[in-house]
Amino acid sequence: MRLLPTILDARRLPAPADTRDLKFCLGWDEQRLAPLWHDFGATPHLLVYGDGETGKTNALRLAIRAITSQYSPEDARILLADPGRGLLKDVPEAYRVGYAVDGDGLGKLAESAAISVSKRQPGADISPEQLERRDWWAGPLLFIVVDDYDLFSGGSGTPSPMTPLVQLLSQGVHIGLHLIVARSTSGAMRSIMDLLLRRMWELGNPALLFSYPKEEGKFIGEAKPRTLPVGRAQLVTRRTIKLVQTGLVSTGPVHPGAG
Repeated sequence: MRLLPTILDARRLPAPADTRDLKFCLGWDEQRLAPLWHDFGATPHLLVYGDGETGKTNALRLAIRAITSQYSPEDARILLADPGRGLLKDVPEAYRVGYAVDGDGLGKLAESAAISVSKRQPGADISPEQLERRDWWAGPLLFIVVDDYDLFSGGSGTPSPMTPLVQLLSQGVHIGLHLIVARSTSGAMRSIMDLLLRRMWELGNPALLFSYPKEEGKFIGEAKPRTLPVGRAQLVTRRTIKLVQTGLVSTGPVHPGAG
């Protein structure tokens, strides 16, 4: 029986698909030992959960590398929230539209981003054909990448600094807005009550769930706590759970794409 590798070099994964919205390979699916993709054109956002040192930050790095290899800075920009400052070098300055390391900074950037992309919302005069073509606005896709989201949120009863974006999540595909949010599994049962995370899940976006202890319980979909090798995760949707070994990204020099 063929088994998933314990380490999967991201260079072994296929390049992002040539589509209007990013479609990138997360890693290999356990059942088919074949590439497993996330398509932002179908599900515009992605949740990532995991204990420390399990692979969640690497998953964000994998997405960032896909964005910068698939698009030029004119076609896609990245708003990065990264309190540990471990991802800054992965986002070339030309792609960076904002950078936050604390809640106040993230709140200001989220408010500014919400104002900007809300102008792209389709009005009543937009036909279904225009909705498909997405030709009533111009500008780059906006990817908001957040690591250690739990360090930005103020705790129970405190509004998330990303609250201004919540009402726009359902329009993600139409307005070129994509969120990739990673959070520790510590206190994860309470986290799903966070307005942003709950709305992302309610809209049918998947969650990449890395190893975490049984004490945290079952908190998203039908996924149960599992102890997994580093880089291995459950890809959880409302209907399925798939085991995937995510691609391990080298932290060497970044070579931004040209489209």
